[in-house]
Formats: sequence, C-alpha cells, structure tokens
Amino acid sequence: MKAATSNVDFLLPYEEVVSSWKRCMEAAYQPDKLFARYQYQCDYTYANRKRVPVAPELKTWPNIRRALIMLRNIFWKVGVLGDYKKIFWKFALGRLRRGDIEGLIGSAMIAHHLIVFARAATSGQQSASNYSIRLREASVPAE
Repeated sequence: MKAATSNVDFLLPYEEVVSSWKRCMEAAYQPDKLFARYQYQCDYTYANRKRVPVAPELKTWPNIRRALIMLRNIFWKVGVLGDYKKIFWKFALGRLRRGDIEGLIGSAMIAHHLIVFARAATSGQQSASNYSIRLREASVPAE
C-alpha cells in the first residue's frame, strides 16, 4: 500500500478512496460531459450576468491581438491536434455563431486544462491532489 498523501483520516481504506476519486475525475472531465456543462453555463448562467461596459482603455490593438493569438492557439492545439476536436468544434462553432468570443476562449482554456489534468492524475502521471506533500516534494524547479 502506498503512503497516504492526505492528512484526512478516511473511513474507507485509503486506496479505495483514491480509486473512487480517480473514477470521479475521469467521468466528470470527459470532454463531451465537460463541454456540455460549459455550453449550459454560457447559455443560461453567463448570459444572465450583469453587463458591464468595456472600458475604453481595454479596447486596444494589443488586447485584440492577444485575443486573436489565444484563439489561434486554442484552434490549433485543441481544434486540430486535440483528440476531442469534434466535441470542441461543436462547442466552438456554437459560441462563434452567437458572437461569444469571451465564452469560447474562457471555456476552451479551462476545459483543456481540466481534461489534461484529469488524464494525468487518473493515469498516475501526477498527483490528483494539489495539496499533496509528495507532489510538492517531487516538483522540480523550472530551468
């Protein structure tokens, strides 16, 4: 049995808790399920937020360029190279048809991060906990 990486005293055996947590992450962060949740959020939650005017100092060419670079990177990394590109494009084209660039960029970036994280955590490539002492001890500073 591996040494526990949690300070919680579980009622179930530690390995069973970890296994259950990994199954939950694997199910919750499946690309189709995740993008369906973001689709709902964009359509029903974010759409009802109070509209705040964009400050004129934010409407600059460098900011527009930054957004276009983000879109290019998302389209390439997820829409071309990604293994869930069909799911991504269904979501992305819907957001583009609605003119929701902000929803597209924000949702796609977070979704990609969660999908990659969940895959690494459930395969054992990284700890499933950000609070794990073992994870912090194993981290190597960037060179």
